[in-house]
Amino acid sequence: MKRVLGKLSVWSILGMDGAAVLLSWFLAFQLRFDFHLPDSEFHHFLNGVPLILLARLFAFHYFGLYRGLWRYASMPDLLAIFKAVISSQVIIAAIVLFTNHASYPRSVLLIGPVLTILLVGGIRFAIRATREWRYSHKNVDVNLPRVLIYGAGDLGESVLRDIQRAKKQ
Repeated sequence: MKRVLGKLSVWSILGMDGAAVLLSWFLAFQLRFDFHLPDSEFHHFLNGVPLILLARLFAFHYFGLYRGLWRYASMPDLLAIFKAVISSQVIIAAIVLFTNHASYPRSVLLIGPVLTILLVGGIRFAIRATREWRYSHKNVDVNLPRVLIYGAGDLGESVLRDIQRAKKQ
């Protein structure tokens, strides 16, 4: 049963990322045309959907966005999102510009990745923030012993976060 739940969660994460990618692509076209998308440009939007989804989701997988847990989203995860979006954008732009070079709105190729980073990163950090907020409102035992963490820089900070997280649960 646990294995099935794990697969379902991966599929739901993949679905949310796919929805975020599609929404960012649609919003990029809408922003480019001041929310009055002409029919000819809607045709460009629809033709680009399979390419955008395949390139982005493959890049997300390649850069390991589906290996970690969302509740622990951090700066390295945001960096991985950035790398995945930029690398997939290079491929998308090359394909689009070499096949539809004359009539394609180039500004969409700049707006789309920015929105994708905001939406995909925003979803992950919203889940983390919701989890942190939910556990921060639990009653904490005030009789717990105090602890001093000495040295170790990033490792010390990681230990502190684990202690705080365990204390809230």
